[in-house]
Amino acid sequence: MNRKSKTNSYILTPDQYDAMMTTELEIHIFKTVANEIKNNLKPRKTSILDLCCGTGLLAQMLLDLPGIEFVGVDINKTDLESAREKTKQHQNFRLVLNDALTYKTDLRFDIVTLTSAYHHIENKFKTLFLQKVFKLLKNNGILIIYEKLIRPCKNNKEFAKSNEEFYLRRIEYLKKTESKGLNEKQFNALLNVCTLSMSAKEEYKIDYNYLIKDLDKTGFKVVKEQKIWPNEDLFSNNKVGDFIFVAKKVIL
Repeated sequence: MNRKSKTNSYILTPDQYDAMMTTELEIHIFKTVANEIKNNLKPRKTSILDLCCGTGLLAQMLLDLPGIEFVGVDINKTDLESAREKTKQHQNFRLVLNDALTYKTDLRFDIVTLTSAYHHIENKFKTLFLQKVFKLLKNNGILIIYEKLIRPCKNNKEFAKSNEEFYLRRIEYLKKTESKGLNEKQFNALLNVCTLSMSAKEEYKIDYNYLIKDLDKTGFKVVKEQKIWPNEDLFSNNKVGDFIFVAKKVIL
């Protein structure tokens, strides 16, 4: 997912990741991303690139879509094996073991998706990453991003505090709202990611303005923005939470 991740050191196993990402909240978010893809399908064939595709949770939601050619890229071999298992009956789904930041192909895509991907790229490479995405899109292509955005931070202490606040409040929210609560595997996975996020290990979360400025700088125009979580004011900042953005490639 980033240059450091070539060691494949992301701590969560595929089943732990899937446990965390299959809460009712996350399923709703991924379904919303899938619906955005459905809303932007081409009449005959639509090419889709999912960078940092992980265990294939999004791909699994697209299996029945007609006329799509799907490529998923991830650097984590065990995650990709899980994704292959989910999509093995569908020849139009191709999964590639590669670093999303350095992935090369001659193909150009109608849609590129970054589902919880941008924050796995170190900040010093984020602009380079979006520039790559820009080149991988066709001239009329769109980018769909799902991101967890934290409070703006001035230093490492604020960064750690912002990430801790984000996940602890998320855990408390999920405990109250999930129909079956949080099971032990989900709870431990969330705490694991909280720790990684606080220490900026494999998780490099940023704030809303950082992402918007980076999109603008790399030639994207946001045409749709949707905040999914939280609806209520948990953070006294309405730009903290889970957002989905649809952006178009701007050709000057």
